[in-house]
Amino acid sequence: MVHSYTPIPLDCSLEYLLRKVLCNEEALTVPQHELSLDLLKNFRTAGCDYFDLLAIMSSVNSYTAEEIETMISLSPKLSANLAITPQNIRECIPRWTASKYHSAPIADVVTELEKLLTENKCGITLYNSNLNLRDKQSANDQYILLISKNHRIFLDVNRKISVGFEQK
Repeated sequence: MVHSYTPIPLDCSLEYLLRKVLCNEEALTVPQHELSLDLLKNFRTAGCDYFDLLAIMSSVNSYTAEEIETMISLSPKLSANLAITPQNIRECIPRWTASKYHSAPIADVVTELEKLLTENKCGITLYNSNLNLRDKQSANDQYILLISKNHRIFLDVNRKISVGFEQK
């Protein structure tokens, strides 16, 4: 089978390469993330920042439970392991803007996070505090929730902090 593709220049950034791989995989009828997960592992081994890599990987939300577990296994050491309470969740989000460019009002985000953390459903969820696509210089705090069968971690991408939540 011959595939039609546009070559990727060898002098491209790692971010561009990973995004290109993810986009090409999403074009498949049944997404396969083996190549992007291999890249994630190799980039981590080479010393690339986990938080930056995961911010790119989180743009796709069709990962299997095993793929989510692989992403969690590559994460840096957790800074804390907390009980699932609204107060603990809110403390993991030190900055949330009141702009119209956030994912939702902070109270709704905390409620949604609590619901996702207590459900037993694997997945990846990305939250933005101020994703203004028109103004690239505006500060946006990104947060990522990764849930697998055995782990629940919440990542503050900008501050490079990962927090675990205990299963109920």
